[in-house]
Formats: sequence, structure tokens, C-alpha cells
Amino acid sequence: MTMATKKTATKKTATKKTAAKKKAAKKTATKKTATKKTATKKTATKKTAAKKTAGRSATTKSTETKFTATRTTATKSTAAKKKVAGKRPTAAAAAKSRTPCDDPVGCPRGAIKPKFLNAVPEESRSIEIERRERWSELLPDYEQGLELVRKFGPKLMKHPEVTGIHVGFKRIRNCIVRPLQYCIRLSVRRKRPTNDHRIVDPLPKSINGYPVDVFERTYETIADSMSTTSHLVAPANIPLNTVPTKPPKSKRSKSKLQLPHNNTIIEPLRGGVVIADIDTPENWGTLGLIGKGQSGKKYAITCSHVASKRRNRKATVTQPAALDAQTPTRVIGHVAYSARNSSIDAAVVELVDGIKSRRQAIIAGSNNYLAGAIGFGAAIPESRAFKIGAASDPNAIVHGRIQLTTGIVDIKGFGTMTDQIVVINDNGGNFELIRPGDSGSVLLMMTSAPDVFLVVGLVHARTSDGAIVACPWNKILEHFPLVEF
Repeated sequence: MTMATKKTATKKTATKKTAAKKKAAKKTATKKTATKKTATKKTATKKTAAKKTAGRSATTKSTETKFTATRTTATKSTAAKKKVAGKRPTAAAAAKSRTPCDDPVGCPRGAIKPKFLNAVPEESRSIEIERRERWSELLPDYEQGLELVRKFGPKLMKHPEVTGIHVGFKRIRNCIVRPLQYCIRLSVRRKRPTNDHRIVDPLPKSINGYPVDVFERTYETIADSMSTTSHLVAPANIPLNTVPTKPPKSKRSKSKLQLPHNNTIIEPLRGGVVIADIDTPENWGTLGLIGKGQSGKKYAITCSHVASKRRNRKATVTQPAALDAQTPTRVIGHVAYSARNSSIDAAVVELVDGIKSRRQAIIAGSNNYLAGAIGFGAAIPESRAFKIGAASDPNAIVHGRIQLTTGIVDIKGFGTMTDQIVVINDNGGNFELIRPGDSGSVLLMMTSAPDVFLVVGLVHARTSDGAIVACPWNKILEHFPLVEF
């Protein structure tokens, strides 16, 4: 090997050693840098944890301080209550504790929750649950039934025995068949056996394959049962807020006169109180609700057959009914609009100046008003509903189940009405759902919120089996667009 070759080999070896040293130095430097970064992160993490711990401690101390202060305040309040327990509150304290009234004229008492006599029957609960669960399946059958009623209803209503027609659940011996199935239900004056030889024109068992159910039921205006018991003639005129000076001439029968639950002056005026046409006080009914017109005038809604029995548009309305000379009464207004047709039985009374009233309020209790929010909407089948009428006790309200919302019914002495709402008494006859004199009250549908009620109709009739008949609220608004409730 020559000297040049040896030198070259030595240089290569030195170069390799230098490269290895540099590589090792880089690795060492990288490890040191990584170690420093890790240490920095650990230090930062420890500092963050220390800050959080300090914050939590401060929050805990603050919460404990607030809790201690709250408990101290509650203890003082309890002690104060115990101290005054048994003592009669002063008039100022009582007035301060009442629910404030948003009416400009004030309210004599506060709002109270409705007191219901009855609970929802278990059968009604289970029916509603099944209806909701199977609604997608039941809806097509329901809509098919409605279409058949619209098509064949007018012809069926011409049958001498038929008093009503609607789509409802099939029943056997007045019990709803399970699982639920819709059918066309025909109400008749008297149900006879199919083999009765007196049946000249038998009713169909089905229409286009859709089942038909026949049952007994008649419909009548509520006030008609009172006007046949006795007759009173009111004085020719009763000034505002005065007692009649002359006793009314009366022609009484031996039958007992049907009296309102509370035949006294109620102020401020509100829904649920007794009213009457001054010329026919024995035909008294209920004031439904108070609203206002576009001109700012105040109006009240009731039934046409209550406010103007003789179809007099300018009829004078009193509150309460002038049933005798000892009853203080007053003129509250005059009929401005009235309609009794195939869909509604309603009258709008224009209130006279000077009458204190509370809008969208309904009497409850002795002289309170119904607590909760009142809205307006359409009736929903199988929902719960109630009314507060002048003949019923506002301290003991009975609710029922909305059986139908698009029924065709024949009102005795009047004629056929369409799109009617019927609320049945599903309490087994233990409670009375409606009484003569409740005509004109608004039908309130209960919602999922316990303190929210929807006005869905105006009560004007009842059935022979104790159900409520009401005309839909949206039809009333269509007929009286100038009044806002």
C-alpha cells in the first residue's frame, strides 16, 4: 500500500468519527431540549391546577356564605310568621297580599284556581293514551268518516227519527269498544229493535262499508226547560244601578221557578254571571266573556236566545235577572248584534257607560275570578273541557270529555245546526255537567299546562243524556269580526 492510499484511508476514518460525534451531540442536545420542555409543561400544569383549586375554594366559600345567609333569612321569616300566627291580619296587610288586578277599575278579590269536583276517569285516560299511540293508524278512518258525514249527513238528517250525526268511537252498551275503531254515530229519538214492525224506514248498518252505530239522544236549548215552568213579566224599565220601585206583574204556575246560583249584582262585571232580557227575565242565562270593539266600546258575548228571546236587536239586558221586586238589578247594555243560524247561537251586548267590567275574566268562587291564562283555539276531540255558568256552582266545577267537534244536531224547537261541539259527562252520572241557565257561558278546554285554558266554544244547548252542546268559537269570530275578545 502506498503512502497516498494510507493518507486517504486515514482521512475517511477521521471524517466518519467526526460525523458520529456530531450525531451524538445532536441527540444529546435534543434530549436536553425535550427534558426542558417537559419540565416547563409540568410546571405550567401544576400552576393551572393550583389556580383552579384556589377558584373552587373561593366558590365553595361564597356558596357556603350565601347558603348560610339564605338559611338565616328563612329562619328569621319563619320566626316572624310563628310570632304573628293566630293573629288576624289587618285590612292593609290583607289588601297587600291579594293578587293584583290589571283592570283599571280594580278587582274586589284575587284570582283562584278552579275547584273541580271530579277527577279524570281511568277509562278516559286509557282511551286518550291509545288514541295518541295509534293516531297515525286511526286518522285515515276518521277523515273517511268525516267525508261520508259531509256527503250523506243532510240526507240522513231528514229521517224523522234522526236527531244528530257525527264520527265517533264504536260503542256496545254505551261502552267504547277496544281496540278503538271509528264509526258514524246516529242519534235518534228512540232506538227500537231491528225486528220492530213499526220501523218503516230502517237506518243503514253501514255506509259504503263504513260501520254505523245508532244510539238514543235528543238536543234542546237549555233555557227552554225554564220558560215552561213559570212566566214572569219584568217592569217596563229599570234604571242603571237602582232597585225596581214597582213589583213586576207575575203569572206563576204551580211549578217552582228555576233560580240562578247567585242572582246578585256582580261588580266588576265578568264572565259567568247571570243576565237576562228585561222583557223575559225567566229566560235568564249566562254572560260568557267581555271584549272590546274597534271604537273602544266594551261588549259582552252571550247566546241569542238569552239576550233577545224575541229576536229584538235593541233588547235591553240586565244583571242580574229581575225575577221579583226584592232583587236589586241594573241595566248593563243593549243587544248590538245577534245571530241564531245553522252554526251559531250568539248575541253581542254593547255595555252602557259607567259599567265597571273586567275583560277576559270569568267568575270563580264567591266573587273572585278564574286564575290562569285564557287563550282562544279550536276544540280537540277527547280533550277535557268545562264551563262556569250562572246556574252552576263556581266553587264546584265539573269537567267532561269532548266527544265530537264537527257534529250535525237537530235542536228541538229550532232546527239543524252543523259543526257543533259536544262534551259528554263521563263521570258515571255522579256529577251534573250542565244545568238550565248555563246558556251563554264559554266552553273552556283544559291544556297540558294546569293554569292555561282555551276558549273553544259558546254553550247554548244540552242533550238528553246530560252533555254540553256548544257552537265553535271561530264561527262566532267570523260572524262578529268587529268585536275583539
